[in-house]
Amino acid sequence: MMKYVSRRTDLKEAFAELVSLATPVPEPGRTLAPLHAIFGGANLTFEGSGYSALQRVTNQLTDHSLSTGGPTRTTVQGWLAYACRVALDQDVDTGFAELELLIDEPLREWTVLEHVRGHFAQAPLRVGRCIVYLTLESVPQVGETSGMASVLAHETPPPVLATAVQARDHESARIRARDRFDETRSILHLIGEHISGGSTGAAILDGEGNARSSTSSEERFVVTRLGFDATMTLGYRGLEAAAAKSPEDRNDWETRVLAASLWLRRCFTSEWPSERVAAAMSALECLFVGGTSIRQRKGNAVADHVAPLVSIGGMTHEQVHTWVENLYTRRNDALHEGIWMLDDLDASRLVGLATEILRWASFHLDEDHNHLEPCRACETRDEAVSAIPFLPNAPIET
Repeated sequence: MMKYVSRRTDLKEAFAELVSLATPVPEPGRTLAPLHAIFGGANLTFEGSGYSALQRVTNQLTDHSLSTGGPTRTTVQGWLAYACRVALDQDVDTGFAELELLIDEPLREWTVLEHVRGHFAQAPLRVGRCIVYLTLESVPQVGETSGMASVLAHETPPPVLATAVQARDHESARIRARDRFDETRSILHLIGEHISGGSTGAAILDGEGNARSSTSSEERFVVTRLGFDATMTLGYRGLEAAAAKSPEDRNDWETRVLAASLWLRRCFTSEWPSERVAAAMSALECLFVGGTSIRQRKGNAVADHVAPLVSIGGMTHEQVHTWVENLYTRRNDALHEGIWMLDDLDASRLVGLATEILRWASFHLDEDHNHLEPCRACETRDEAVSAIPFLPNAPIET
């Protein structure tokens, strides 16, 4: 039962007020009201005090779409407009009864599909809480004989990601699926050979009127790092298994690595150096920042953990440490003071560093990695970072 059920008496009073403020409109399209609800030839508007009342009742009924499955504000306003129409045609009790039926509907299962551009050596392929299908007909909920595939193909051409979610309305289903799609795409980025392609065109004109065309980057995956049975190879099995769990069932290291992978993917969907550096640093913070002492010196802590693990352009580990610290300061300047970062070379280097660190972190989710005795997957940040050979000047606390 939803959280507001115990307040039904108050809700009915608020609904009765809303009905009294709803304005019938005989002709559609003749109002500038904030909400104009159309029911065949019988239309309603909510404006002024009516719109304020609508907002109040909507706030009371809307629930968290991502955590509880909705309903969203749009859905609730549709419910209220419909119930008001019934109340005006019949009476408030009948209209409120219709609203209660909508409120008390249980969660439904929805299958959400999203196009994913790329080449997949094997499919169907499970990645976290999603499955990659090469054709729409191979999605069980679509099938080969219903004719639905041809209807869906225009907006959602194959290959597709598919996931099943519990939600109260289609918009809440989309929001819950978005969370899963993003995790899956972040893993596909790590296991893919490259991201390339482009469908967004641009025209560039010089001062003499000469034109050149260009295309911006579009997310594309070429996935070949799979076992013979379409499973993840060593280094990614634990990450994929973690993504298949509900967020509340993940341990500390699974949560951190998946969050870091989401931030890392942002680096490849933007060309703005400030955003790329901010996302890459956020990924590294997810992995290595923990405990009060570290939170007070985050830039130094990130450098302490990263420097021993990577080599960049001939730098020594100490030089990498200094470079990361300085870049962290510049990232803070960009985030908190609006100072632009124009050095795309530093941004690209940091993204490359963060990618290698995330692969290192993903490896520590595999049961077969061997830095713990007996061999098992790391479950906490402390277990994972115990494998780092810290530099001599690094602090004792990690």
